Amino acid sequence: MKVKDELSDIIEEAIDILVKFSIPLYQNYNNLPRLLGTGFFVKSNNDYYLVSAAHVFDAGKQNELFFYVKPNLTRILSGELLRTKGEDNRLNDNLDIGVLKLSEGNLPPYPDVEKFAMDISYLKPHYLPRSGKNYAVIGYPATKSYVDNQNMGVAVSLYAYRSHSIDEPDYTTHGLSTDTHVAIKLDLK
Repeated sequence: MKVKDELSDIIEEAIDILVKFSIPLYQNYNNLPRLLGTGFFVKSNNDYYLVSAAHVFDAGKQNELFFYVKPNLTRILSGELLRTKGEDNRLNDNLDIGVLKLSEGNLPPYPDVEKFAMDISYLKPHYLPRSGKNYAVIGYPATKSYVDNQNMGVAVSLYAYRSHSIDEPDYTTHGLSTDTHVAIKLDLK
């Protein structure tokens, strides 16, 4: 039991670090911020990127997306955007990834909101085998977001879920590849 508790502590510490790279993304909805998704910052050499779901970036075509760089200061998303194919039908896009190279200007870090860019070396896309590894998914669900109209503020709560990868033979059963996906077991308890 001691090893399991130590592993849980290590994972919780890792989540605390990952939160500093993740940021809630908003749209203006009837002059109020509406939480739309989560992204995370990556730095490669002197360039900064924001990674999120492609469908989140798609929504930015109708109404600009933004994030907070200070409690009362926002930055509109701008820069060069690359998305996985499927813009016309995201239901057929089993990757759903968008990467925005942030344009010059107010680039990370944003210490007033404790948000920073991770070095690209932190990303390990081919960290195989997947089986037996514990993964965590973090984000800011819209259902955990609150807009305070009177004080013109927002409050968000982070949600983290962690679990083990499904067994590698099961990736094929679900039409997935370990080269492009991490599939974890869902336990709603």
